[in-house]
Amino acid sequence: MEEKKTNKKLWIGIAAILIIIVVLLIILNPFRQSAAEPTQAADNNPPAAVVQADTPAPTAESAPPPTEEPTAETAETAAEATPESVEEANPGEVLTAANLDQIQEAYVLNGHGGDVTEITFSPDGTLLASASVDNTVKVWNTADGSLRYTLEGHADTVLSLAFSPEGDLLLSGSRDGTVKKWQLSDGTLIDSISRMHPVRALELAFSPDGNLFAVANDIGFVELRRTDTGILFKTIVQTDSFGYKEDFVSSWGLSFTPDGESILVGAGRNCCGSSLRVYDVDTYVESEILIGMNVRIRDLVFAPDGESIGVVFLPLSVFWTVDAQDGNMIEAFEGHSYMVNSIAFSPDGSLIVSGGEDWHIYIWDTSTGEILGDLKSHEAAINSVAFSPDGTTIAIASDDATVRLWKVYGD
Repeated sequence: MEEKKTNKKLWIGIAAILIIIVVLLIILNPFRQSAAEPTQAADNNPPAAVVQADTPAPTAESAPPPTEEPTAETAETAAEATPESVEEANPGEVLTAANLDQIQEAYVLNGHGGDVTEITFSPDGTLLASASVDNTVKVWNTADGSLRYTLEGHADTVLSLAFSPEGDLLLSGSRDGTVKKWQLSDGTLIDSISRMHPVRALELAFSPDGNLFAVANDIGFVELRRTDTGILFKTIVQTDSFGYKEDFVSSWGLSFTPDGESILVGAGRNCCGSSLRVYDVDTYVESEILIGMNVRIRDLVFAPDGESIGVVFLPLSVFWTVDAQDGNMIEAFEGHSYMVNSIAFSPDGSLIVSGGEDWHIYIWDTSTGEILGDLKSHEAAINSVAFSPDGTTIAIASDDATVRLWKVYGD
């Protein structure tokens, strides 16, 4: 009898426990959904993480991932320009000497934490990259001035930038001695190249076919590397880099020739002046001296037709155009009151924009050397200027931590 009572109590206890478990499952079921909510997949997997539009998933090579939050100013600008309105908006006219009086400041790009050292447009002109002493690179949408990515990873000032000819890659070179390769579709870091000589990566340039890129430094070397792997293809040791000379050569000017067969290097040292040399890409042919002067080269750029080269000298307030074949001076451009830092040709080659330590941004007639206008809007030194590939926009980077875009808008 006692055994039956004990069994009855046991079954009652088990039933009570089962009832409690069922009630708890009903109340706390993590997969419960209201009729208004979408149903889960048949396999009851947890819902996929919500990914903000255009925010790349971090990879092992991209730590930290690119930051995409625009500044207050660029966020406001983007809010005013919806995708529909951007497509319908007047993109601006091609800048010429005739409509120069209609140019106006379109956007001020804020966000860097210090001097902006370098800027460059993507080949299609839709993006603008900017480098800074804050160790970052920012990538901007030129249509509305909004920020697309902040690329982080360098440990020191970023000095140089270069877009690949296809516009899918961006290189950044830094005082930290590295060159980083970024994927533009999502802003992720593909590769970080610790160069053979751990010194400043002063200049970067892609070959016209995009298969090679060049890195120039401040101790007399130019490295040619394969774009896909980053593997060293060739090292150019600049003439008279060592020996009895008092200091190293710094290479501030770097550009492939339009046919991609040679590379143009502008260099100089404090003690002994400068030279503009052409090196064959595939061989070790003796370089050709185009210019020999008692000043250093600060910047150089090919004219669109490849027949002339714009050359900026450190620390002069004058810059030249020279013949690409023999180095003879074509035109001297005088007007800045202090050192010129950067120049850029318009896509048709008829205009040159220049910026310098005197805060002025002059627009020149290429053929006559005449100043046609002054876009002085920064109250700080101008470090870099650029023309958009379609000729509608001039970008200006300054020590005031901003980038400004200027466009021509017709009536």
